[in-house]
Amino acid sequence: MFDHYLLQVIVYLYLPSIIYAYEMLSVFRSTAKGIQGALFNRVAAILASVAFGALITTHCAIPILLIAAILLVGGLMVYFLPNTTNAQIG
Repeated sequence: MFDHYLLQVIVYLYLPSIIYAYEMLSVFRSTAKGIQGALFNRVAAILASVAFGALITTHCAIPILLIAAILLVGGLMVYFLPNTTNAQIG
């Protein structure tokens, strides 16, 4: 059964790795992002699939509504982006 402590462990271990990678010196930033992509993102994908499966067994509507809310928020965020047509870069 899905335990909410698993989600807390994911958040407490994964998010600081993202923040730490961006706070490194620029010389090491690409290496840190590569390591993060190779390790942490794949672990997070595995844990997300386990959590999604557990939510499906708990109640089918929970993951569907969760994904719909994420897509809706993403769509609203894109809608409020500024128009950069014919804008100079730099």
